[in-house]
Amino acid sequence: MNLTRMTKSSTVSWLNLHHAALWLIFFLAITSGPALRASSNSPSLLSNSDFQLATIDPAWPDDWAKAPGISWETDNGKHFLRLVAQKPNEHLMAYREMTVPSGVKGLEITIRYRTAGIVTGTQQWFDARAIFHFLDTTHKNVPPDPNVIIFSPTASSWTEASVRCAVPAGADKLALMPSLFMVTAGTLDLAEVRVTALSPSEAAALAPSAAVQKKTDQRTAGASETLKIKVSGSTLAKTNGTEVWL
Repeated sequence: MNLTRMTKSSTVSWLNLHHAALWLIFFLAITSGPALRASSNSPSLLSNSDFQLATIDPAWPDDWAKAPGISWETDNGKHFLRLVAQKPNEHLMAYREMTVPSGVKGLEITIRYRTAGIVTGTQQWFDARAIFHFLDTTHKNVPPDPNVIIFSPTASSWTEASVRCAVPAGADKLALMPSLFMVTAGTLDLAEVRVTALSPSEAAALAPSAAVQKKTDQRTAGASETLKIKVSGSTLAKTNGTEVWL
């Protein structure tokens, strides 16, 4: 019996099994990855969320409003929106509204962005961020608002940030405001602002408890004054003319 040959054969067989196992792990990682990100890869409920369509004005993306300090740029053949602070302590934003589809109880908002030269304003929260509001059919705010997304001031390459939220009862629309919020200086680039629907189970996990919802409803009902919100240039304003800083 040749023990040397048997030892070599066993070693080769073990190595083959080891390599096969590694390839199997690699294959499962690749094939299971997209499934874990299914909601993020779903079609966006927000039209022209990646700024690629320009069917009305060839020099500007469909459904996005123009404003001083906002330009439509190209990077490696892909369009993106660029916000550049024009002067300190101003609120520059790319404002959008979308109707929340009937039956949708939860949303995921994902923004692909990068920043450069962000200098915080006179308050710590005067930075690059995205603000969101739910609105009813009369354009009044419906609490609670989704959490804000705070953009990293050091995101020199394309970066994704997202937030999930339950849709409150009575909400008809979602207002989205990716912003340079009262910064001293800086640039915010937006490659995509994507909104996708959560599954019923995902939405149910985010819904506030009955006690929290009752407290919110009481606070809303007891408000002494309710004012509509409108867009005024690149800021929000109440109908009495005062600006809204959120």
